[in-house]
Amino acid sequence: MRLRSHLVTLVLGALVPVLGFAALVIRDNARLQLAVTERGMRETAHAVARTVDKEVETVLAALQTLGESQSLDAPDLARFHALCQRVAHTQGWRSILLFDAEGRALLHTALPLGSRLPPTTRPEAFGRARDERRGTVSNLFDGVRHRHIVAVYVPVMRDGVVRFVLSAGLPATRFSDVLRAQQFGPGSVAALQDRDDVVVARTQSEAQMLGRRVSKPPPGREGWTRSRLSEGDVYVAFATAPLSGWRIVLTVPVETVHGPLRRALWQLLAVAALAAALAAVLTFVFGRRIAGAVGSLVRIARAVERGDPAEPLRTGVTEVNVLAEQLETAVGRARAREQEVAVRERQARAIAEVAHALNASPDLDTVLRTAMEAGRALVQADSARVTLVDEAGQLVVRYSTDAPTTMPAGFVVELGRGIGGLAWATGRPVRTDDFAADPRFSTNRDVPLVRADGIVSCMAVPIATRSTVAGVIYVNNFVRRPFTADDEAALLTLADHAAVAVEKARLLAGEHAARAEAEAASRGKDELLAMLGHELRNPLAAIANAAHVLDTPGLPEESARRARQIIARQNTHLARLVDDLVDVARVTSGKIVLIRRPLELAEAVRRGVATLAASGRTERYRVTLDLESVWASVDETRLEQVVTNLVGNALRFTPPGGTIDVTLRAAGDDAVLRVRDSGVGIPPEMLSRVFDMFVQGPRGPGGGPGGLGLGLTLVRRIIELHGGTVEAGSEGPGRGSTFTICLPAIAPAPAPALPPRPGVNGGRRRIVIVEDNADAREMLRAALQLMGHEVHEAHDGPSGLASILRLQPDVALVDVGLPEFDGYEVARQVRKTAGTTIRLIALTGYGQPDDRRQALEAGFDAHLVKPVEAEILQAAIVM
Repeated sequence: MRLRSHLVTLVLGALVPVLGFAALVIRDNARLQLAVTERGMRETAHAVARTVDKEVETVLAALQTLGESQSLDAPDLARFHALCQRVAHTQGWRSILLFDAEGRALLHTALPLGSRLPPTTRPEAFGRARDERRGTVSNLFDGVRHRHIVAVYVPVMRDGVVRFVLSAGLPATRFSDVLRAQQFGPGSVAALQDRDDVVVARTQSEAQMLGRRVSKPPPGREGWTRSRLSEGDVYVAFATAPLSGWRIVLTVPVETVHGPLRRALWQLLAVAALAAALAAVLTFVFGRRIAGAVGSLVRIARAVERGDPAEPLRTGVTEVNVLAEQLETAVGRARAREQEVAVRERQARAIAEVAHALNASPDLDTVLRTAMEAGRALVQADSARVTLVDEAGQLVVRYSTDAPTTMPAGFVVELGRGIGGLAWATGRPVRTDDFAADPRFSTNRDVPLVRADGIVSCMAVPIATRSTVAGVIYVNNFVRRPFTADDEAALLTLADHAAVAVEKARLLAGEHAARAEAEAASRGKDELLAMLGHELRNPLAAIANAAHVLDTPGLPEESARRARQIIARQNTHLARLVDDLVDVARVTSGKIVLIRRPLELAEAVRRGVATLAASGRTERYRVTLDLESVWASVDETRLEQVVTNLVGNALRFTPPGGTIDVTLRAAGDDAVLRVRDSGVGIPPEMLSRVFDMFVQGPRGPGGGPGGLGLGLTLVRRIIELHGGTVEAGSEGPGRGSTFTICLPAIAPAPAPALPPRPGVNGGRRRIVIVEDNADAREMLRAALQLMGHEVHEAHDGPSGLASILRLQPDVALVDVGLPEFDGYEVARQVRKTAGTTIRLIALTGYGQPDDRRQALEAGFDAHLVKPVEAEILQAAIVM
């Protein structure tokens, strides 16, 4: 294939895509033009429908005003007849009729008063006006004296009752004038049809079409279609007026829409043919010249390839001459050029990605500024500003085209005050021809500001999302140049686009906030699981090792005793971890229920410290109590939990031999409890976070079991539920720490009469265990048998109930979560059948106050939470 052929192919290859692209552009432009035509015709149809309704509203308003005449109170029909004649003549109406509530005509302005008058010729419209008590309009009809009339009916109310009905007969030409006053595109035809699809008015061929029924009207209240009518092949847009129910139909010939596009296509084909011919001629002329130069260049390249010196080349192509001179360096330059192209491609991809990211994350401020400028240009206003409702619910000016201005960015607009405040409050556009003279705003505080900015005519349109008004767009004129309904409709469309941008930005912000919250919750969950796993493995490892030691043959008694002590201690630690987790979950979710009563706090503090002493945790410390008698309304169990958590925390972070001082004082109206230790202290950076969940300092020298960092969190939440406060203080590392609790104090309460305490009988008992976990049931049976009791077992609800009723034991230990039916049902059935002779004890892992209450309501005598210490279990059995 010769060079000239390549050049022809190259030219055609370059020309064809260009022509193809141009054809695609024309096709897309045709689609766009059709869409624009459809939208414009739809909007025009709606606008004309609103105009027709406004014309009807004008007649209704005039009739309503006429109906308020005092002449109808007497009634003075002669006077009212003269008044109606003047109004009909002034308004250009055919006639005015007055009917009573039964439809009998009382007067007719075209006939002398007292003439015999027929009843209404449009009973359906008359009945609608009378029954619905609102103005109505009839379809087109021919009257007795005039053709092509439309009747408008208005009820006349007196004392809440329809006394009369006024009717005005309007000529159809009145609506023809309305249509002709509108501006339609070239070739467009507008027609007004009543509810029976009869032509009321038409911009063309009205004489032939007036009063004729349309044979095949398009279905629906509004729409767009292509049809063949008497005018030919046309596009049709129609809309229904809400008040009158009449339909506006707009048609435009298909040729009017497609003709320019077809001419553009023929022009493109002509240009393509001319370009192809010119390309062929130029290719032939210049191809010969280039082919000769390239041939000479090939000879030089072969010489360079052989290593021979290249002779100077002089052709008519300057570029070929330069190329010949620099052929030896072509390879290096080509490589450099390839590298440069690769770098540019990477940069282009990066820029494209950044642009895509920016487009995917719209800038609300840019949208608002663009909407403001576009709004001013759209209605040819002198100035504009845009406001937006901020997070505090205030309507704040964001941008203004005027600088300086008396209402700059940040200016707050009051709800219902001023033109913008009114648009915000009502959610509808507000216009005024002269702001200062408008009675709606003449007393508003914004009048001096508006005058200072030189504003006369202005309009405010709400930026309305689906649920609320997000902002307001203002446009202003510095002279009395009122804004029209078309200006309002155009600005409303612009405000809709701004509303979409606002809603999208807020949705994205909400999504980001929700994602951040979910990620924070996920991190908290991971931290909790990691810490919980660590804290659970330590006691479980100790229990597993102790169990392994107990399995060793020939184990000395002292080693066995130590192993059992370790198992018991670590079991207590595990129970405390689970209790802390459950308590924190209930406190933070607000599900905890406080059972408050007047309590002498000193006694509760002593019991809390005594609990720690009984467990042996205070043996290596000096714990001092200095307690005054102070009363408060508290939950006794939760207060003891607070005391044990605070003192236990002090023990953990105080070295053996250290001091823990617990004081209780009355300070004004408060009870002040302080726990001061001589331990490791708290670093300053930890003081603000010491009560946060899962926050722990380094393990203290006091040893003792670890924790989840929940104890102090529980202390703060429980004290806050009591209406108190808790604070932590420390002079720094090694200087100890002080925790101070303040609770509202109350007056001492009289000591209640204590009921007689039942005696304790330590004898042998017959016991039935109802437990579905085989291992737990077996170990509990073994423990009770070692205590000297007679023990029987059951593994589910039905068998447990049968065993209890058959054996009639002294005590029944019942798990709550049983197969078939639960422990609550077992207790209810036992109480129903055997009464209160059997002591029922709920033995369960559910340990919240609601669980205890539910157990007692079901009939249990006691509620014990697993795991239960042997001493507590024995005391509950023999009570």
